Amino acid sequence: MRFLPHPGLPKKPAENADRLTDEVKAMEHYTADTIQSPETIRRFSEVKFNIFQMPVKLAGVLISVLLVLAGGFAVKSEGLSLLLIFLGCVLFTNLNAPANYLANRVIALFHGRFPVLHYSFSETGMKIKDKKPETTYSAFIRLVEDEDYLYLFQSSQYGTMVKKSTVQGDGEADGLKRFLTEKTSLKWVAPPSVLSFNLKHIRSMGKAAGGPVGPRLRR
Repeated sequence: MRFLPHPGLPKKPAENADRLTDEVKAMEHYTADTIQSPETIRRFSEVKFNIFQMPVKLAGVLISVLLVLAGGFAVKSEGLSLLLIFLGCVLFTNLNAPANYLANRVIALFHGRFPVLHYSFSETGMKIKDKKPETTYSAFIRLVEDEDYLYLFQSSQYGTMVKKSTVQGDGEADGLKRFLTEKTSLKWVAPPSVLSFNLKHIRSMGKAAGGPVGPRLRR
């Protein structure tokens, strides 16, 4: 005969330990917010483009320079010369056109109703309030930082943007950076620019999925 424990009896130590472990894992170490807007969407799209598609941008710079040089020195026809210079200038001033196009498509999906996203970072992952299940830290492939935001990329197409000034927790934004570095084993980088992008970043594309990284940030 099998005897069931009395309902009033305390739980076994192992059960209590498991419950405490689960509570510790679910405990929020940091929280943060981001107010979605056309400006933040465009900013995120440009950072994403510079992180993962910088070779495309560099190709555009090279072509625009060659067009201007050809128009200024290699072509004798004045009309053709002006046309080549014009095309080179137009291409150069529209290097961010792919990022802007994608941003405008996303902005249109919101129909003017932009949400405020609330993030929480626990021992096991990141959670967006009222959204899909928790994202484990192993899912992130890039940690990017500029002067106002932290960008957590899961792929070359998807990522999260956290406003630094809203971070709450030990050490605030700097503390969250250290926490995420520990959990992901990734280093923080700055979005590369055309001037800072070099052969080292191009070689890194073959070593890690998702494209090149930017220059490391000084602490």
